[in-house]
Amino acid sequence: MVKAVVGANWGDEGKGKITDMLGKEADIIVRFQGGANAGHTIVNDYGKFALHTLPSGVFYDHTTSIIGNGVALDIPRLFGEVQQIVKQGVPQPKLLVSDRAQIVMSYHKNFDAYEEERLGGKSFGSTKSGIAPFYSDKYAKIGFQVSELFDDELLKEKVVRVAEQKNVILEHLYHKPLINPDDLYKELTEYRDMVAPFVCDVSLYLHNAIKEGKEILLEGQLGSLKDPDHGIYPMVTSSSTLAAYGAIGAGIPPYEIKQIIAAEDNAFYGIRTVNKLSQVQTAKMLHVDIKKYRAMEKNEKKPDAELLMLLYNNFECMPFETVYGENDLGEINAVWRKMQPQLQKELYEFMKHGLQFMNSQTGDTEV
Repeated sequence: MVKAVVGANWGDEGKGKITDMLGKEADIIVRFQGGANAGHTIVNDYGKFALHTLPSGVFYDHTTSIIGNGVALDIPRLFGEVQQIVKQGVPQPKLLVSDRAQIVMSYHKNFDAYEEERLGGKSFGSTKSGIAPFYSDKYAKIGFQVSELFDDELLKEKVVRVAEQKNVILEHLYHKPLINPDDLYKELTEYRDMVAPFVCDVSLYLHNAIKEGKEILLEGQLGSLKDPDHGIYPMVTSSSTLAAYGAIGAGIPPYEIKQIIAAEDNAFYGIRTVNKLSQVQTAKMLHVDIKKYRAMEKNEKKPDAELLMLLYNNFECMPFETVYGENDLGEINAVWRKMQPQLQKELYEFMKHGLQFMNSQTGDTEV
């Protein structure tokens, strides 16, 4: 049986803890999307761990941990995590890496940082993990797939072609040092040596596991509101965070996903409580909280309480329905797009940091 664990909000809902708990009964745990730009915190008998790429069930010696084809694979980060957990006494994990996963290169991280620098005050607040440049290259068909590491002739030709294309941007847009194709080839061969023992045709492996009746968990990153199609665009991530993408990012038929667990954090308990308040109370609460958690510009514009209330009312019924695919989110996105960019940022910051204040005002104690 295949279960998918995904986030119903922006992330940080406790997906890792849920996966860790369900991992006791699982045979295989698959990370199916995202990269090392966000993490899951696990506390167990071995200690406290912040996982960024490894699936959260990696601490059980009976499970096989898989990096699916939908993941932005940062090979040094992945094996750094393996070394770290083993150093803390965790048994060496049984790890498989999809031969169709694509690789986050060092220049992806550089491009991420260069773009944030270029945008200045209009930046998106990237973690500079190379995620957006990585996915840009994947869909532009100039990324490096794990399977390509084992075709040396192809690799030598491709590094020249990719370096040539990237160097145009580096020279004329960012005015940064150029990529040397020989250095790029060396980086890729080092990655090949690291990942080679773990490479697997994951689709075939999972096909056989399903036939054998194995328990399989699909673990997502971030949450539904970070989805590039159905989230609060443009403040989103670069891969789909919804349960439906689990089938694509793991390489299984969609009908094999029999159960979806949507992690919901206390933000939405707070939001539901807001609906009990008057718009005046809500506006006052928002204004105080935003002032507390975000340094407003001199010419601050007060949030539109009526618009925020409408957004909240849409949010109230949205998270689980989104994950299950029963709501098209058209109304919520229409409201979001009406907001000025500054107000979008203020709301996002409020939702990210203001939950404790909101609960103290409403008396909500649910977590």
